[in-house]
Amino acid sequence: MRVLIILFACLFAVPAESAPVIGLLAFGSTSTVGLSIFGVSIAAGTIGGAVLSLAGSLLLSAAARALAPKPPGAPDLVRELQLPDSLPPKRFVYGQARIYGSPTWRVKGGILYGVLILNSRPSEAVTGLYLDKRECTLTGDLYDFAGSGATASAAPFAGYVKVWVGLGDQTAAPDEIVAEAGEFFDATDAGEGLTVMWLRLDVGPNDSRATRWPRTPPEVEVEGQWSQVWDPREGAQDADDPATWTFSANQALCLLDALRQNPIRTYPLNQLLQDSFTDAADIADEAVPLKAGGTEPRYRVNGALIFNGAEILDQVTPLFDAGAAEPVRVGGRLGIAPGAWSAPIATISEITEAEGLSFQRLKPGRDLATTVRATFTAPDRDWRPSTLQDYTVPGAQDADGGVITTLDIQLGFVTSAPQAMRIQKIRANRQRAQRQIAATLPPAYFRVVAGGTVTVAFPAPYASLNGTYRVISANPGLFASEQGGGGVAMRVPVVLEEIAESDFAWTPATDEQTRIAVALDVARQPPEPPGAVGTTTGAAVAVIAGSTALPAIRFAFDPSPSSSVVSYEWEFQKETSDPFTFPWESGGVINADIRDGADQVFGTLSPAQIGLIYRIRVRAVGSSVSGWVTSADVAPTLNIPRYVADFDGAEYKIDGVAGLASNVVSVSRTGTASFVAADGTVQFAATNAPRIDHLTGVGCLLIEAPGGNDWTYSEDMANAAWTKARISVTANAATAPDGAATADKIIEDSSTNTHYLRRPRSYVSGVRADFVFHAKADERTALRIQCAGSGMTSQRADIDLTTGGVTIVAGSPDVAVYALASGWYRVEFGFVPNGSPSGFFDLLLLNGGAENYAGDGTSGLLLWGLQDGAGSYIPTSASAASRAADVPAMQGVSATLDLIATYDDATTAVFDNAPVLPGYWPTLTRPRLRSLIGTI
Repeated sequence: MRVLIILFACLFAVPAESAPVIGLLAFGSTSTVGLSIFGVSIAAGTIGGAVLSLAGSLLLSAAARALAPKPPGAPDLVRELQLPDSLPPKRFVYGQARIYGSPTWRVKGGILYGVLILNSRPSEAVTGLYLDKRECTLTGDLYDFAGSGATASAAPFAGYVKVWVGLGDQTAAPDEIVAEAGEFFDATDAGEGLTVMWLRLDVGPNDSRATRWPRTPPEVEVEGQWSQVWDPREGAQDADDPATWTFSANQALCLLDALRQNPIRTYPLNQLLQDSFTDAADIADEAVPLKAGGTEPRYRVNGALIFNGAEILDQVTPLFDAGAAEPVRVGGRLGIAPGAWSAPIATISEITEAEGLSFQRLKPGRDLATTVRATFTAPDRDWRPSTLQDYTVPGAQDADGGVITTLDIQLGFVTSAPQAMRIQKIRANRQRAQRQIAATLPPAYFRVVAGGTVTVAFPAPYASLNGTYRVISANPGLFASEQGGGGVAMRVPVVLEEIAESDFAWTPATDEQTRIAVALDVARQPPEPPGAVGTTTGAAVAVIAGSTALPAIRFAFDPSPSSSVVSYEWEFQKETSDPFTFPWESGGVINADIRDGADQVFGTLSPAQIGLIYRIRVRAVGSSVSGWVTSADVAPTLNIPRYVADFDGAEYKIDGVAGLASNVVSVSRTGTASFVAADGTVQFAATNAPRIDHLTGVGCLLIEAPGGNDWTYSEDMANAAWTKARISVTANAATAPDGAATADKIIEDSSTNTHYLRRPRSYVSGVRADFVFHAKADERTALRIQCAGSGMTSQRADIDLTTGGVTIVAGSPDVAVYALASGWYRVEFGFVPNGSPSGFFDLLLLNGGAENYAGDGTSGLLLWGLQDGAGSYIPTSASAASRAADVPAMQGVSATLDLIATYDDATTAVFDNAPVLPGYWPTLTRPRLRSLIGTI
């Protein structure tokens, strides 16, 4: 059974945060390989050209703390990491590939030292370094262990990264590493015979750490030209002397190397069909034309092979697959049948014995695929797995009765899309060629060897088997004579598998798929930081624990615009004065979904200590972290109100404990009184019941002095108490603001003149006159208020009953219009007369702004609740009526408090050191009280 595990460490790698803590690197002078290193056990398998990580992306707690921002002045710390308890599996890296190494990390102060085994053998060269998916451009000599190695020369790594690489010939660790971190590394820790990278990473300043190091430790990827392999075609190369070998990505040569050098079961040359590998190497080097022009070698491999205890042929199978090749055997020796057509080397027309022939043809069905899907490693897509378009064998679906069966092939060592396409087509055609013949051939066919192609030309009755076949196995030998007498005879048992030249046919113009260019931005960029951190302290955010109020600081900020953010980390600093010297302390983590009504992320620091100064900082957390955003200094306060009467918000508290309005205030009043409810209707409160009035748009406790209405029949304009001039009145024509059907309609007659309703009124010079009425548009949508008398300045104003608009026509009256429910308006009209005549109060109908017009006899408007007097409406009938005063009193607290009274227009009155007892009430100047707050 094949075991194939390919780790793709870009899209599918284990996140750094989930990896285990890893330990120490130690080079042993007695080790046969010169290196003993920690590791992680990995299942049997191989890793192709996809980015390789033997131990995953590792997050070490100490390294994470080292790269995380530290408070200024914090001392350098040497942090020990866990010791290793296992070795990394060996792996051979072939061709040109991007890989991870097997890392270990050591932290000292703000420096992170890393050692990565890249290849378990010498390599040709390292050509590229990537930190968190960002290229790290280097200058200097990578291989200079006595000097500074290579240093990063471009942002964000310039000045913060140094690198050394040993290609296998190194005899000591880099001098600078040993000098700086001698407690971790000895000069003899060389890793001879291995390809090793040493890294010195500087944390750098706080304000740029998150940008430079979005992961801790960073994800390290290395590109290079890897293992040197033996090429039997080169006479100057010695099979037993690696010093004579050269770098090559040739598929057959790398397969030969893996078979000969693997640590599990090495194949000596006498157990291999060397010529077959030589021939396959020539085929792998052949130039194949490309659709876009030019050529490429037929078969190359780029990737890493991991070794463990599994059968070696299972582990090297991906190297066979990378060349569309198959293993073959001759007399027990292993060879390779390359993925290319070769002309037949013999024609088989006879067999030794008919009864020794067997024939197998698997019928189409579930074991035969109609379609092949191939996945390879795409360097142009960040070395991620990339899947080709499916290739369907012509006629296969019809042959299988319309059933579609898909075969998935993994080509992890293939990094060329055209090469993967060629293999995909070959595999699709070859898996449909199922005819096999097993037979024993006479001595004339001794030269038939495994991997070769033969023509079968049997006479009848076996002619139906004729065609071209590949020799899968051939085992020539001597057998006992069939004639007896103790003689021997030469025989060649073979297994043949059907093959056709068309299986390998390739026309780039028609067979090569067109791949869509994909722009990738895979750099491990940190998320954007959150917005500015605002803070609030005091009564509004204090935390109530039982009966105790604790000072707190609430902080809030706009979320990061980065979609990858899942949470926010926050810390705080506290000090008696600036500058801050105390360290930052962890506050915790806030889920990114926690938002307040302003869609800000928020949290609370509690308890906070009064007398100290605090700072709070936050950062966004996703696959990495953003930079910190720090608040301004804030000094916590408490100021918990002992008394809260918020009539608009319907919040009533004594010492932070919520209750009813009656718990905090009482109102004494004889008789009922009206108010405007939240729904815009006029309602009446019972004796001693507080009135929460919404006339001005906010809820307020209505507190009025005694008032009265001197006009009788306030809701009956049909009564003779009201003078009608060229109008008529239809009583109870509509629903009034209080919900009763008591609104009257004032209707004009058909004359050309003024049309009005009048009430006689005597004025006193210098004594203010106030009037209140309720009106609603009908056919007429405006009216004029007119107050006049002999010798007194006339006061006039027009009211638009569709908008509530007011136009002063004469004089300087005070006019206020308030919208009520169902289109009704409450109108307040007042002025100070400059004479004392016996005058009148008129409400005139208007037509297009004119008071003198020809009426139509049917048009008019609605009136209700007319009042001679200010304040809330007081209904009357046959006699005048009055309203008793509201006498409010605070309840529930006895203390000297600082009171803040807020009126309906948001103005305030402050009463410091008020001697509050049940029954106390401050002296207010306005009738509508929005809230009353009392603090110590």
